[in-house]
Amino acid sequence: MRVPVQVLLCLSCGERYYSRKVVRYLEEIERKLQTGEIPLKQAGRVMEYA
Repeated sequence: MRVPVQVLLCLSCGERYYSRKVVRYLEEIERKLQTGEIPLKQAGRVMEYA
């Protein structure tokens, strides 16, 4: 599943840094997926948050 978010990126090594806000958002998406609250649309063979 692809969930677009904006994150900080280290220009030296490419490591991604997720803010607390982004982590909470991703955790909420995960919870909603588990309970079936999120409508998904098929985007090729990848499911995307609608």
